[in-house]
Amino acid sequence: MDNSSVYHPMLGQLVKDGNFPWWLSVIEVSGSPITLSVGTDTELTPQVLDAAARCVQMVRTNETRYRTQIATDLKAHVGKDAVVPDTDLAGYLNHMTLESVTYSDDGSLQLDYADGGLFGGHLMIGFFSVDGRLESTDIAG
Repeated sequence: MDNSSVYHPMLGQLVKDGNFPWWLSVIEVSGSPITLSVGTDTELTPQVLDAAARCVQMVRTNETRYRTQIATDLKAHVGKDAVVPDTDLAGYLNHMTLESVTYSDDGSLQLDYADGGLFGGHLMIGFFSVDGRLESTDIAG
């Protein structure tokens, strides 16, 4: 199945990103277009696509919970570095906009949120385990 593009009914048209080990598509989450990356160190198989589709459904169902977990963790660990350091959790949540979802064939998930200016235009990133548990967060960009 490893061609330059492949179609999946839930994920849409995925296109190979050059020589990189991932495929890109655009999906909708809460009515907004989001970049989806599906990473695989092996061949992109129907099983990997179906697992990525389950992951996307999990994000659609739990996005608010994931965003809250990321915001809570970042506020606790790097909140003092925010452009407006005394922003409360609701302020964090209001500033965050989901930009991309990355699914890896090991089952892990990465969610990238635009920070809405909280950290000067960076990404607020959450790394989740295969069972949807927040593993770590980071600020990048």
